[in-house]
Amino acid sequence: MKDDTTPVGEEGKLVVSKLVTFQGKNQAVNRTFYVALFSDADCTQKVSNVKELKCEGAWSAYTVFEHLKDGTYYVAETDEDGNKLESSEACKIEGNGTKCQITPTQKTAYAVIENQLLIPRDDFLNTLHNLTVTKNVTLDGEQISEKYSGTFYVSLFTDPYYTNRTGDVKELQIQNGKSTSVSFTDLADGTYYVAETDKDGNPVENTDFGFDVSYDGDITVSFTEQNTDSTLAITNDMTERNPEYKKYSKKEDDGDDGKEKKKTSTSKNNPSNKTTKKVKTQRPEMTHISSFTQH
Repeated sequence: MKDDTTPVGEEGKLVVSKLVTFQGKNQAVNRTFYVALFSDADCTQKVSNVKELKCEGAWSAYTVFEHLKDGTYYVAETDEDGNKLESSEACKIEGNGTKCQITPTQKTAYAVIENQLLIPRDDFLNTLHNLTVTKNVTLDGEQISEKYSGTFYVSLFTDPYYTNRTGDVKELQIQNGKSTSVSFTDLADGTYYVAETDKDGNPVENTDFGFDVSYDGDITVSFTEQNTDSTLAITNDMTERNPEYKKYSKKEDDGDDGKEKKKTSTSKNNPSNKTTKKVKTQRPEMTHISSFTQH
């Protein structure tokens, strides 16, 4: 829904994420927060509608302000009427009043507001979850040569724009062409977005590194009290775009005479559950996000 205070046709977008923590750890709660945009650093001149950020058994949420004109905006947590909130003895609000800019060359901005809860409350939810990610490498759809070794990285984010990473970057080392797994543990209730990243946790974006990436399952994982653990398999298929393609090609290994071989997939996954995604990706639009909950 378009904000009443912003003009039709403007392209600017501002993504606001809410994080809730307690004693330095993510804390799932059942609460509704509010946020608005202001034109001044003191956050007295409101220039948007007030938007809800609902944490329903979760520790994170996000919302998007759309149709914004170029300019400077200040993002603040507010009450339901749009009055800026301040930190208190019960909650320290980090990132309140964050300055963001929409420009002709940067049409999307991001802000994070973290509520650091200082006093336990009755709505604290403490069920913890585990997510196991398995990495496999293939070449043209077939298992890659045992000669292959490589290192990949995966991270979890709290938003589908991959701006708010949570936890450490996990390293996945492929040795002798064999698949490998890592686990994200002690995750609070909520929704997580899985992304292949570099070693610093930056999503592999607009970079063709010679692999097509497919996921056995969805890259959006939702944990609830009923859904305690989950798994996700990521397959990197080496293509001819990769500089090492010829090195590990079956034709090179077997001394192929140039005749084309029939490719047989070794995947046991149901094709209807596999999503193929070129790594040369853009941050997804809201309408492209899907999620699943296992029971």
